[in-house]
Amino acid sequence: MKKKKIIFAGTSIFAYYHLKTIIKKKYQVVAILTKEKNNKKNINKHSIVNLAKKNKIKLINSKFNKKNITKIIKQKAHIMILASFGIIIPKKIIDIFPMGCINIHPSLLPRWRGPSPIQRCIIEGDKITGVSIIKINKKIDKGEILNIKTCKIKINDNYETLMFKLIKIGCYLIIKTVKNIFNKIISTKKNIKKYESTYARKIKKIDTLLDWSLECKILERMVRAFYPHPISYFIFKKKIFKVWKANCLLKKHKNNYGEIIDINKKNIIVATLKGFFIIKIIQIEGGKPMKINNFINGRKNIFKIGYILK
Repeated sequence: MKKKKIIFAGTSIFAYYHLKTIIKKKYQVVAILTKEKNNKKNINKHSIVNLAKKNKIKLINSKFNKKNITKIIKQKAHIMILASFGIIIPKKIIDIFPMGCINIHPSLLPRWRGPSPIQRCIIEGDKITGVSIIKINKKIDKGEILNIKTCKIKINDNYETLMFKLIKIGCYLIIKTVKNIFNKIISTKKNIKKYESTYARKIKKIDTLLDWSLECKILERMVRAFYPHPISYFIFKKKIFKVWKANCLLKKHKNNYGEIIDINKKNIIVATLKGFFIIKIIQIEGGKPMKINNFINGRKNIFKIGYILK
């Protein structure tokens, strides 16, 4: 029996590891759709383009124009697999594949449909997340669930650590799902826990701005959700300060929001709506991330107890 042909579509580290796993398992990937640019500067070890070149797989630009659709049709692929693609797949593309299109989505659908599910589940303080393998239809992340598996979110998980947990789950699920589809063992799953549908919209820079009128636990979750990119920040004295690491102390106080109540060798402590936000690693605009003692040594006059950060 001839091998079934796969077209893979994706961009980002999340997509890279799923593609690498599919190739490693000896499935026949005949083409890759990606938004990643094909140029000599693209030397990232997680580059989809470089992985394609290494394995001699045809690259197709992600724009669904007439030229690229013709290229897709010529591959005569049986199925398309998507991971972190970020483009809605038109019905005319879905209809090309006799075994359909499936998407690897890092959430327990229908919770956190959309492009930023990992960040949103951390910010909202979810205790559990997971990966859903769904059949693509014309709606965003609303297709039938073919496979699903949960993942616990630890209190110190950030975007990076949680993403790699979900990649491990996703790689396992996609191989299992593709094997079932190719063997015509197709069944749909119900979500492990019934969730209301929520949408994780694209992260904008304003979303990463720390607002001292929020509770400290929310600000601490923001720092973890946006690490290692794009990094949460605040503005003071017309300069941007990025916060790379922070803790939260839930304690009653009567201080103003944004008031610096203590500075020591390890921390800058800021009052919030509820509790104190404890900054551990900070980066001034144009500088490098530093622990507080190193930062304060060279910049003793920037922050002082009693200053209000706005």
